Amino acid sequence: MGGAEQELGQQYQQLREKVGERRAEVLKHSPRDEQFAVEYARLVNVTGKLVEFEKALPARLAEPARRLSTRIVRWSWAGQSVVAAALIGVVLVSDRSGWWLVLLVPHLAATVAGAFQTVDAGRHVFRRKVAIGLRVISMWFLIAILIGWALVWGAVLDETETSAKGAKA
Repeated sequence: MGGAEQELGQQYQQLREKVGERRAEVLKHSPRDEQFAVEYARLVNVTGKLVEFEKALPARLAEPARRLSTRIVRWSWAGQSVVAAALIGVVLVSDRSGWWLVLLVPHLAATVAGAFQTVDAGRHVFRRKVAIGLRVISMWFLIAILIGWALVWGAVLDETETSAKGAKA
């Protein structure tokens, strides 16, 4: 058990012991006794705390994994935003393929928005898997884009060299 799990287990056990102690106090008194009502109210109070603790326990146990998912999701989307911004910069500097901005600007806006999404305890694993999957898929698209640009660049250079040789002949 991790440190957080062990601490939660200890808190749970302490609450159970308090309920047991309160129950023992209630059983010492007759229902007609004034002290019975006082002890019974204490028992109900401690039992209510135990029930509330039990309701919150699954979320508290999942909290470390949820925080990890939040970091993974945030950095994955932020990384995509950086890549999109870099590609926009390349398009603006190269000044040859401005139509890429039609794809890259909405991609940048979506990835920036994705970086600030809230990762809740219920679906954090799903969001983590989606973020990793999108990262892998988009890396393949990035590689395809770079290969496409390299092929176009190579064709442009080849055409330039052919035109230069034709002009010399």
